Amino acid sequence: MNSGKRINVLPIDAAYIAITGNIACGKSNLARHISNFWKFNFYKEPLDHDVLSRYYADMATYGFDTQEHFILSRAERLKKIDVIGGYSVTDFAFGVDSQVYALFLKQKKLLTRKQHTRLVELEEGIGRVLPSPDLLIYLRTGVETLKDRIRTRDRDVEQDLLTPERKDYLPGLEKNHERMFKNHEGKKAIIQTDELALVPDFNRGSPRPTNLEETLSFINECLHREYSGTPFMFVKSYG
Repeated sequence: MNSGKRINVLPIDAAYIAITGNIACGKSNLARHISNFWKFNFYKEPLDHDVLSRYYADMATYGFDTQEHFILSRAERLKKIDVIGGYSVTDFAFGVDSQVYALFLKQKKLLTRKQHTRLVELEEGIGRVLPSPDLLIYLRTGVETLKDRIRTRDRDVEQDLLTPERKDYLPGLEKNHERMFKNHEGKKAIIQTDELALVPDFNRGSPRPTNLEETLSFINECLHREYSGTPFMFVKSYG
């Protein structure tokens, strides 16, 4: 990609970028682009489809065990960053399990207050010895766009999320993601993804121009700009 050479150099010694956002917002896709373009070490979110399938089918029964499983799995991924160092990107942010997913379960009375507190304490305790991101990117995405993307990628494990019984799940997670992002104290950025096409045919199954270079330029700028406390913002729209 010849045009990308304009933004190919990161004049910093090391960087850790964490990407967060709702289901199907594009976390893995963006992390993969960052990894490929800048040769970042990509630590992918640990996904166990058997665990997720049970959880989506019966959140009340499997909610606590699922969140505990992902807290410990994410921690194992992040421990490698301290060992290897250099440039790293994750398609998850540590803290998301207790602050987003488990919080939603508690809000819907699918977890008790005691269970949620145990998950918060577990995550906070482990988090003290894990690396914090130099940049947290939140992929903000409308719920209807998320549903369209879930339909388009057609993963069996996610189809329960589109049923009437789960109509509150994606909106609830989005609300909790907003809260978690707001409370994050480090450098952070928002990328609005509803009209952002990083690969052809990804949005609503229709081809659109890709915005990869613009997106990477924005991320590059975020890494190097002085942070005032106001999140950086990238919005791309089409007329």
